[in-house]
Amino acid sequence: MEKKTVTTFLALLLILAFFLPYISTGFFQVSGFKLIFGKGGLLTSGQLWITLLVPLGAILVLAGALGSNHSLKSGIVFWMPLVGILYLGVRMFILMNKAADSQFGIGNSLSVMGYGYWLTLATSIGLLLNNSRREIATTE
Repeated sequence: MEKKTVTTFLALLLILAFFLPYISTGFFQVSGFKLIFGKGGLLTSGQLWITLLVPLGAILVLAGALGSNHSLKSGIVFWMPLVGILYLGVRMFILMNKAADSQFGIGNSLSVMGYGYWLTLATSIGLLLNNSRREIATTE
């Protein structure tokens, strides 16, 4: 598959995953969008900007894949979603650990992470791997 096509698909998947549950326990589900823009959000303004790296990075990668602007194809743009989702994972672990009455382990934290979080993490890694691969020249 062509590198540009895979990049476009992964960027769209990242944008979609942002609206899927990042936290999921029973009937309580919170998407990445609600974490940032929901009423009484869990994140402070400084944390908000770092977490916004996920959708902003995906939009910039998509714009770079669809357009001819070479500055949007730089390596830093591809790292933005991964940095944002890893920061959010660590931050959620810290918040859950503070809120728990007893010791809240990493295993407990990982079980609370919703499928939107895992899809975002996997897609962010896939985007980096796709960006690092070389195009195979075809002769026609």
